[in-house]
Amino acid sequence: MRAAEQSGNLWLSGGRVSTLGNGHIHETYLLKGDDRGRSPLVLQRINDQVFPSPKTLMRQTMEVLEHLKSHNEVRVPYLIESRSGNFLEELDSGYWRAWEFIGYSRTLDPLENIEQVRNGAKAFGLFHSALAEMKQANIREIIPGYQQLGFYLERFDRVRRGAPSELLRVIEANNWITQRFSEKNWLIHGDCKTDNLLFKSSGDQVQAILDLDTVMLGHWAWDFGDYVRSLWLGKQTIDIEFFRLSIEGFLSGGLSPDHDPEDFSDAPMYISFMLGIRFLTDHLQGDKYFRINYEGENLLRAEAHFKLFERCLQSRELLISAAADLLKDY
Repeated sequence: MRAAEQSGNLWLSGGRVSTLGNGHIHETYLLKGDDRGRSPLVLQRINDQVFPSPKTLMRQTMEVLEHLKSHNEVRVPYLIESRSGNFLEELDSGYWRAWEFIGYSRTLDPLENIEQVRNGAKAFGLFHSALAEMKQANIREIIPGYQQLGFYLERFDRVRRGAPSELLRVIEANNWITQRFSEKNWLIHGDCKTDNLLFKSSGDQVQAILDLDTVMLGHWAWDFGDYVRSLWLGKQTIDIEFFRLSIEGFLSGGLSPDHDPEDFSDAPMYISFMLGIRFLTDHLQGDKYFRINYEGENLLRAEAHFKLFERCLQSRELLISAAADLLKDY
């Protein structure tokens, strides 16, 4: 916490920090200064193990922010200059940045009702639509192999000897899904989950979309699948109504209705399998990527995602049918 306080003083004099959120990658704090009339900031230490070039990351993030300025329907927090006029400060403790703190807002995990589910999906759909106008040549792959299942399976193969046998059986029986969504066809958010949405403090409207670090070229289904996965994770059943509302939301945000119903049904299954592989690999490698609160947490995360994958697989025909029925009306 001392490192956060020292870096916070570069933005706000007499900065006081407290832990904010429960992200797996960066360290994030709420920063308040001596001046009570000054709004607080969101202070962040960039994880340079995940993002080995923080300066490149910041340049790209600022390009995305600049592009989104002309899209009023998509609100994102903006970066704040330090008192020295820098958006990124490099200290012995690491690389630090600060974001606007959006007041009168809240994160919700899980979402509480169908309006929140629909509005969250529409917000990410509008984000997709806004990115469609951005030059893809300006966007680089900040994390090599990101969201690409084949890439993660190659890494997993190096450490698979230590994996629990029951998880190995699931992985070996379902390698077919590696062939799904391998084409990069869209600029995506890349971390399209419910807790990257800020809702108004009262009501069900989305206030802003958070976390632009993983905006890059990928497959549109990665974002759709991640959103639905985050709605279902930890639940005992597959919520078909949440699935339909998610499709409606993304379509109303600008996603084309011409996609195959199987793409919608398989997207959360793909993401669940992919994240299961990633969490399991990180556990076997000593928890070098995802931050943990206790030993074994990444293994539990992997098990939860493989359980969700299996529930998706068992419900696949039902999901295809639901998507097909909905797409008929578009």
